[in-house]
Amino acid sequence: MSKIYESASRVVIWLGKDSTASSHAMTTLEYLGRQLRLPSDSLRQIVRRAEEIALNRNRKTLSLLLEVTKMSKCVDPRDRIYGLLGLLMKGELDMDFMPDYTKEVDEVYKIVFLKASSLTGRLDLLRHCEHGSWPQKEIPSWVPNWNAQDKANHIAAWLDAGRDLIRPIAWTPEGLLEVDTVNLGRIISTGDVILRPGVSPEERLRFTRQLGDMEPSIGDRSPYLTSGEDLLGVHISRLCWGSLQNKLMDYHVSSLEQYMKVYKAIFNSTSSESSTIINEPLVRQIEYWASGRRLFTTSQGHLGIGPAPMQVDDAVCVIRGCGAPMVLRPVMDETDIFTVVGEAYVHGMMDGEAILGPLPPSYTVRYRRLSDGHYQQHFFRSDSAGNEERTTDPRRSNVGRGSIAMSSACETTAILLA
Repeated sequence: MSKIYESASRVVIWLGKDSTASSHAMTTLEYLGRQLRLPSDSLRQIVRRAEEIALNRNRKTLSLLLEVTKMSKCVDPRDRIYGLLGLLMKGELDMDFMPDYTKEVDEVYKIVFLKASSLTGRLDLLRHCEHGSWPQKEIPSWVPNWNAQDKANHIAAWLDAGRDLIRPIAWTPEGLLEVDTVNLGRIISTGDVILRPGVSPEERLRFTRQLGDMEPSIGDRSPYLTSGEDLLGVHISRLCWGSLQNKLMDYHVSSLEQYMKVYKAIFNSTSSESSTIINEPLVRQIEYWASGRRLFTTSQGHLGIGPAPMQVDDAVCVIRGCGAPMVLRPVMDETDIFTVVGEAYVHGMMDGEAILGPLPPSYTVRYRRLSDGHYQQHFFRSDSAGNEERTTDPRRSNVGRGSIAMSSACETTAILLA
């Protein structure tokens, strides 16, 4: 069946005995389907997910499949995993991994997390965790609840803040997951507006204008001040998780300049003018990226966007092997044990800077989608010596193949996730 689904552009499953009325039934189903009318927001999400599946036709990672099917319903939460087994790419799970309905839901999800992470050598499934998604407190926070419905969208899969693992996946008998992290500081301020689907235009306006409220908390240590970056550009980049033309090659996304034009109009508009501007398509696009999240500033001056449940004094860390930085909460009276709050975007730290250091002067990095659906980094250099495009990271040039060039400022700390 997996081969049929993989090759077909459309599959109709007819359950029950065929009859002479089957063609009439199919005609009726098609007619009813044409009568369906969806709200624009719902239709936009369906179209986006269909596009993601089509563009990733050959990429059947567990993370991708779980993301594009998360709005689908299933009677048994274990089928969130078992229903996808035939679509997974080789190496995602053991070939002998079989459905077992004698196991509890959280046990199935935990086994899948550990197996998939060990086989792929990545911890990207941590991005599916969000604080409070499990009603049972005894379940480890690093076990994703793939049956939770009210979670933010997982986006920017091409980014790779955490680079490679530096040791095998390990966990303790007490259920603690061992990870290696680089600290990006603790959260010192958060935005007070959380975007949700169907939020009022007034709330969208408040959300977009929060940069001015948070600017005083950035402080003199901010890396953006020393780099000379425009804070409005940084603000827009975090709202859309860096999904801009200057990052994605061969992909139809808006440029930073287009977003800045709209947002400058918002910041300078009157209340009556704002009601029109806030419904601009680019602003609605931001609503998709930022839905269910809040803005934050760290003690090191980083600006980011993270999960709604985060709090002041939570830690923001890059975890080795995880594509996105994670917001972690210290466990009371413990110095090296944390619980997972959720994934985050931290501007300037999404291309491995916490591990490898900043790119050399005159270099920029962009991402190209390959035919198999994966992304490949392309590094561009433009200076007086000429122009260059390469796929090898210039920060790794002086180290052996397969090894990691550690930034002199990088301090990796081993911690435990409860």
